[in-house]
Amino acid sequence: GSIVGSVVQTVAGKFPFGMAGNAELAAAMRGEPPFSRVFQRDEFLVVARIIDHMLAYLVLREDVAQRYDIKSLADIASKHPPLRLAIGTRGNLSVHNQARAFFAAHGIDTEDIRRWGGAIYYQDRNSSMDLFRDGRIDGVFSTGFYPDPRLLETIRATPMRFIELGADAVRQVAEQM
Repeated sequence: GSIVGSVVQTVAGKFPFGMAGNAELAAAMRGEPPFSRVFQRDEFLVVARIIDHMLAYLVLREDVAQRYDIKSLADIASKHPPLRLAIGTRGNLSVHNQARAFFAAHGIDTEDIRRWGGAIYYQDRNSSMDLFRDGRIDGVFSTGFYPDPRLLETIRATPMRFIELGADAVRQVAEQM
């Protein structure tokens, strides 16, 4: 079922091939959870690149962005607002690990968000957009391809602000992933 399971089972010889993204393979080669060991680069053979031009984004509800004067992740790092953020399911490493990596590039981790009075939600993108639209969370970190129909639907229903991730953070995360 999962991309993580696909990596583990393929390397173990139980599947003839599997599918994984950069985030999953990077986590596997670092031995990060949910992987139980460090995988070596020579255990993988990349036969096709099928994902290109995927966007990573953080959006905040416009009223929240205005209340705390947030335009960038750097603003979040310096102002410590009590944000309720969805950062993808723990099993979706492409979203979840990218969110954590962008936060880390600004010296933030999920515990900081909680310490500042906020909350982290591990929700899939559709559930996150529903919570966002209904005002039950303040922001969503996700990935997608333009034009992303779910994001466009949410934009039409909810005033929001795209939060600048930062050029240095983008370079740093690209190197990690």
